[in-house]
Amino acid sequence: IYSSFCLASCLSTITNPILARQKINGCFRCHDNNNNSPRPLFGITTTCLLSTKSKLTDPTNNSESSDNKNGPAYEGPTMENANDIIAGISLPEIGIDLAIAPSKIAPQQMGLYLSLSPDVDSVALPALTLICGYSRTGTFHQNDVGDRTVGFSFSSSSIDDTGVFYERQLMSIRDALEMAAEMKGVEFGEVELAGHVLVQLDEGRVELYPAVEYENDGGGFARHFVPDLVNKGLARSATSDSGDDNEESPSFGNDNELSVQNFGQFCNDLAWSYTNPPQSATEYEKLSEKKNVVQLIWRLELDDENNVLKPSWPVSVTSKQCIFKNKDFMEVGTRYGWNYWQATVDLDSL
Repeated sequence: IYSSFCLASCLSTITNPILARQKINGCFRCHDNNNNSPRPLFGITTTCLLSTKSKLTDPTNNSESSDNKNGPAYEGPTMENANDIIAGISLPEIGIDLAIAPSKIAPQQMGLYLSLSPDVDSVALPALTLICGYSRTGTFHQNDVGDRTVGFSFSSSSIDDTGVFYERQLMSIRDALEMAAEMKGVEFGEVELAGHVLVQLDEGRVELYPAVEYENDGGGFARHFVPDLVNKGLARSATSDSGDDNEESPSFGNDNELSVQNFGQFCNDLAWSYTNPPQSATEYEKLSEKKNVVQLIWRLELDDENNVLKPSWPVSVTSKQCIFKNKDFMEVGTRYGWNYWQATVDLDSL
């Protein structure tokens, strides 16, 4: 049974989430295997920054990219055995399949894989195409407390070229603030962005900065999102050497079910090598630009009581135009950042 899923539902509440499925002999089926769980990452905040270099466009409109399918195709680490897949989903509306399986580049961790859907020869996905959610469920904290924490923090970012999803649409933060103000019947500026201040520059540019001065009194803004699945499911068993079944063993029940809403948190950083890591920030950035094709964008919702747009959950999108011609699953990656890896290396050396 090879079922499909409407990707637009990733931006709304799903009452009947897709079951985790395993691809065996060409079929996806429900799967409860607890093996090959990912090792928890030491988490400094991964920030969802989208500084678009071009005008924000509708990523579902493929008219502009359809003429570019003859360009260089994506090349990533290739899955060797489809029986290693623990979960998969088909997204026919954009012509790709996604799968979760042991990573080819991150030891003892899962990875996010992508292939063309059956009967599809080539797909050109524009930048900012939504491919999956990062985690539909999670909790917000004032401090970075999780292994895959995502920070809602925009620093020195223009409200005109920083993208978010609001009202199930991709738009700039300015457009989201304007839309929210119009819905509330108030002037632009009377609806704020949670945890941030807007700064008007001399040339008319408006930039965002985290309102950190209000976060040291114990009652500040909780800007760090910790996803449920990795912290309450898969990652916990990876820290246990006993192999015993206990309350912290991973569960694929209703609470921790793998679905298109949480595939994104298994995306590793393909720019980092555990055996031959980059030696400088410049080298890392070049590798990340070349190898990573996924990034995070926040989904916002309106807090009517406080007149602010607040984060609800992050989703994964393409970071640039990508051409896919691979029938086999290839691992895709996202940028964690040079500072993230320096902190991880320092912790590992203790």
